[in-house]
Amino acid sequence: MSDFAGIGDIIAERRHRERARELGKKLARDELEKMKQMLQDLQVNLRKFAEQHRDEILSNSEFRTKFQKMCDEIGIDPLASRKSAWSSLGVGDFYFQLAVQCVDVCVATRAQNGGLMDLEELQRRVNRLRGPDNAVSFDDLERAIKSLAPLGGGFQVLRVGNRRLVQSVPAELSSDSGAVVGTAQNNAGAFTIPQLTQPPLSFHPARAQAATETLVRSGTVWVDDQNPDGITVFYVVALWNGLSDDGVE
Repeated sequence: MSDFAGIGDIIAERRHRERARELGKKLARDELEKMKQMLQDLQVNLRKFAEQHRDEILSNSEFRTKFQKMCDEIGIDPLASRKSAWSSLGVGDFYFQLAVQCVDVCVATRAQNGGLMDLEELQRRVNRLRGPDNAVSFDDLERAIKSLAPLGGGFQVLRVGNRRLVQSVPAELSSDSGAVVGTAQNNAGAFTIPQLTQPPLSFHPARAQAATETLVRSGTVWVDDQNPDGITVFYVVALWNGLSDDGVE
């Protein structure tokens, strides 16, 4: 009799675990549905907010950045929504037009900087085109440039140390070239081959020469071989504080 009682206990325990498992699944489904509903409500409320503040979103860069961050937090991308319900707000069109302006500036200066421009310089040039009443922020520019990725062409924002550089040519910045640019950043945008062979890089002279020649060929670096001490100085155009943009729009 005790054997049957033991089997009964096992069966009862198994049924208890199954009921607990089914209850857990139901609670998880219910919780998921609640979360989905909350997300839908947030999206609806955010759209209402955007409709009410459309003009401010399009005209105030600080307000626009905060709005975009709210969108990011709940997984909405107005830039990818030009044919959706968000298209009527004009946010996607705003960034599309800004992207065109970024391309115009980058192409106009490519012969001068080799397709590598400081984001701050791009902001200054774009804002000059747009006028003070339609100024854009770094966040605006980064989002606009990101929207160009599907089109190819090499447009992207690179982070070199504490600087953000806009690359507008379809070429990879190798780790060696990136390290050279990083060295220049700490030296007012300039560097020499001997500097690259010293710490922290400690490149072999041939490696330093190869990385430098790659940057020179791309037009990213300018060469100054007229120094009195006879040492050639290389300037990363995107970082060189002495660069003037007179005559280039």
